[in-house]
Amino acid sequence: MITPEEIRKIHPSPIVAVIGATLPQRPYKREMGAEVGYHLRKYLEKTKGTIMTGGVYGIGVDSYLGIVKFCRERKLSDDRFFTAIPETDLVEEDDCLWEVEYQLPEPYNELARYMSKSEVTSYRVGKTMEERRTGLAEIADAFVMVNGGQGTLDEALLGLTKGKKVIILEESGGVAANLKYIVESAVSPITGISNVSIRGNDYNNIDPRNIFMVQNAQETVRTLARNFK
Repeated sequence: MITPEEIRKIHPSPIVAVIGATLPQRPYKREMGAEVGYHLRKYLEKTKGTIMTGGVYGIGVDSYLGIVKFCRERKLSDDRFFTAIPETDLVEEDDCLWEVEYQLPEPYNELARYMSKSEVTSYRVGKTMEERRTGLAEIADAFVMVNGGQGTLDEALLGLTKGKKVIILEESGGVAANLKYIVESAVSPITGISNVSIRGNDYNNIDPRNIFMVQNAQETVRTLARNFK
């Protein structure tokens, strides 16, 4: 296993984590995630930085599809991308939960082969998915939130407690609406929204100015450019 600090020494900042649901619901469309990945990678051609996901299905894979598309169009071999995954996951079988080794979804490596890579760069960060979420908050400088469920909300809140920027694709649906409510009402402390294990006092440290609502992938990139020069 590798520590978040070690990962940050390997990859140039800003490290931008794309977070979202493994099974995104409407109004999300796969093109939304792919466009985010495409335009983030395009942005990185003009500056330093890295893109990452938590190594899950859904929006994580969709965003990597966009990264690969851009790289193939420009004949680039460096995707400037990695995933952070846990050591284990819980699988339900016969009404029991079994702890098994977490496997990176195969679509990541299938896409990587289009770039003549045998596999995506991936690190095991934490034993469980919860520990991986904590690690994600320590690794990333900014989060791009697309759609999302409970786990995505936990990741965003963890990042915010550490002073990280969270950019929300407003029209993508999912729990993005919860973060929008936080911005508009500036409620603090935040309670009853997430089951993430953070002390209540940490919620008081969330600065709503670190949350940005955007309409599309291009505006996502412009927001990053303003905050990381």
